[in-house]
Amino acid sequence: MRLARWLGVVLLLSAASAAHGQAANEIEEPVKLVRTLQLLQDQIAHGTLDSEGARRALIDTIGTRLLAADPETWLDPRNVDAALLYVLSGGNPAILAKLPSAGDDAPRAEFISAVGAYATGSQQEAAKLWAPVDLSTLPVSLVGPSALAKATLLMNDDPKQAMHFVDIARLESPGTLIEEAAVRRGIEIAARLEDAERFELFASRYATRFPRSMYAEAFRHRFSQFYLAIASQDDGQASPKLETILAPLANDDRREIFLEIARLAIVRGEVALGKSAAESAVALSGPGTTEMRRAQFYRAAAFAIGEDPGAGSVELAEADAGELPPADRELLSAVLTVMDEIQRWPEVVGDSEPPPVEKPEGEDTPPESAPASVDVAQRARDAVDAAKRLLSETGT
Repeated sequence: MRLARWLGVVLLLSAASAAHGQAANEIEEPVKLVRTLQLLQDQIAHGTLDSEGARRALIDTIGTRLLAADPETWLDPRNVDAALLYVLSGGNPAILAKLPSAGDDAPRAEFISAVGAYATGSQQEAAKLWAPVDLSTLPVSLVGPSALAKATLLMNDDPKQAMHFVDIARLESPGTLIEEAAVRRGIEIAARLEDAERFELFASRYATRFPRSMYAEAFRHRFSQFYLAIASQDDGQASPKLETILAPLANDDRREIFLEIARLAIVRGEVALGKSAAESAVALSGPGTTEMRRAQFYRAAAFAIGEDPGAGSVELAEADAGELPPADRELLSAVLTVMDEIQRWPEVVGDSEPPPVEKPEGEDTPPESAPASVDVAQRARDAVDAAKRLLSETGT
């Protein structure tokens, strides 16, 4: 019903624009059309609309209207700003060619060029053009989207500066799709910076404000990756509190995130994190469900390649591969292969060393022989590294 209603809005806009023709109030249409787009995108951010198709349909309709607008339309600076906002929202950058020359206003001309480069995916050119853009000189409606654009372009090369613009974007556009995207960016940047405090702040904000966003489900997988990247750092920092971050979410959503973290942790050999996440998923899963079988499998796998190989191998042997999703069946096969490799490691009895080798007369004395345990330990490390590579190849 929501999709039909929004598609109805799109059709009504098209019909209304045809009926108006060259009506006197056409000069205001860009502002009105872009406000409609913003309203739809805000519905997407809060989960009351979950259709990218409706958004694209409206963007296309607005693009058609703006391209056909009378040149007098662009004499109103508000309409020019609306067109720029439209392009920054994913609209057709061809609209920019319709805008009047900025004349002697060099910063304005540079800003329009920056918006065009960003919209057409010219990353290097966009980064160069956006660098001198002063957000304080822009109309209020363009500050949030422009800050988000600058943050996106700076994420790889200057994450600290990117975080600064993330903060501007979310504070200037509260409750909008701009804030939703800015908070997602903030989570990723905090993980790159290994800033556990900021990571927890942004992740908790996302879970509280945008749990039903159209982009939330796709983001959960990436969140799991970011969480593992920062939680596995052994730098003395307290890891982000996962239970605190996920507390605002429904049990089903929390369970799915715990399952994904457990799976990725096992793949990466982060045994303690995998076991903890798996046990949290067990607590949120119903008896006999696929989710419970997955959670139990991840917990057994963590034991098998971690602190209790015996118990873990027993549980893994009892796991019914046919009851697991295909990706988990592949992971089960890889874990069993790892267990077989572990069981074939040679045992070291006591601390005994092999007897010294008699050297032929006249030769220099060779270095003292290394204990057998050193060779075995190295072989064990090699086996663990090979096992991790096998799990990683299976999980990607």
